[in-house]
Amino acid sequence: MRKQIGIVTWIGFPNFGTYLQALALKKVLEGMGYAPKFVDDTELCMKYTLEFYNRSNPIRHIISRVYRFARSFTSRGKNETAYRDIWKQTQTLFRDFRDRYLPLSQDMSGFDTVIAGSDQIWAPHFPLQEWNMRHYFLADFNGRKVAYAPSLGMPAENEEEYLRMVTPWLLGFDALSAREPQGARIVSKAVGHDVDVLPDPTLLLTKKEWEETFGLTDRESATPYSLCYLLTYNKDIIDSFEAYSRRHNLLPVVILNNAELMNHDGIDKRPAGPEDFLNLLYGAEAFVTDSFHGVIFSMLFEIPSAVYRRFPKDETNRQNSRIENLFSLIASRKRLIIPGEPISDDDMFIDETGPVISALDAERKKAIEYLTKNLERHDR
Repeated sequence: MRKQIGIVTWIGFPNFGTYLQALALKKVLEGMGYAPKFVDDTELCMKYTLEFYNRSNPIRHIISRVYRFARSFTSRGKNETAYRDIWKQTQTLFRDFRDRYLPLSQDMSGFDTVIAGSDQIWAPHFPLQEWNMRHYFLADFNGRKVAYAPSLGMPAENEEEYLRMVTPWLLGFDALSAREPQGARIVSKAVGHDVDVLPDPTLLLTKKEWEETFGLTDRESATPYSLCYLLTYNKDIIDSFEAYSRRHNLLPVVILNNAELMNHDGIDKRPAGPEDFLNLLYGAEAFVTDSFHGVIFSMLFEIPSAVYRRFPKDETNRQNSRIENLFSLIASRKRLIIPGEPISDDDMFIDETGPVISALDAERKKAIEYLTKNLERHDR
């Protein structure tokens, strides 16, 4: 009988990378003989979102509703209304994916061991909210705690304040790791010893394993197309993407995840869940993105890609380091394009596959050794 093991990550946020990294870690653990379940954080995510956008303020909420109602009579407002209907369809796609691939547990009480990670579950968002962070640091769990590549996501605005809160929780872990060197440095400072830097779970599966999981076998399309997926909407990037596509006789297709995209008449807009995203990317002739996981999958599927900088270099909350670290890991020749710059043919390419495969094989080996060592200690 397979031994159950819990995973704490973001499950309540509908995001391609979030769900696909969760699935990848689950498949790796299943291959090791475990039966993983994800601790449901939907209510936490909803509460955090409400507080983040200050929607709990009733006056602001009423003003916002009045503004949206008045705006709905404009052409832009009608596009936003149409987008909200499409977004509901997208949420259904995510729920269907979760129900199919990501089994849930309502709490941690049924597990002897819980893994925290991956994704940006340890990212410092100020002001710090203990009620939210306790869950992702397993503060109230009394079993074996193993961190698999949680990301701090961004430099802490106030590192000392962050460490004062999280150090007692970190000291309670039986095994620690981080996804980026920057995060590993902060965790090491808290616990007084080095911690492993491990790859994002999506990198633990090979191209063939992703193909087999989702039946990605036919890359040919009746109409050759390019694909764009942006986490942060940027009109300049969309215009550059469309211009590049027209120049190369490709149908410009964009993942529809922002209402502003409804105002671009010259592109094919597609709602998508995680599985749809992988199918669209797998069949694309070219790919434009600012997404860390978008870069990973374009690399795994060997799709020519151009990568834009999502955050200005001087912005405190920038998360460019995730992609920069990935480029360094595989010795990529790619650069982060500054929004406003056009996409040149020199930007759209595939890194040499031999060194990439060698680097990823080494990272997978290190990750499996880490999981095997730290989970088997508890199973003996």
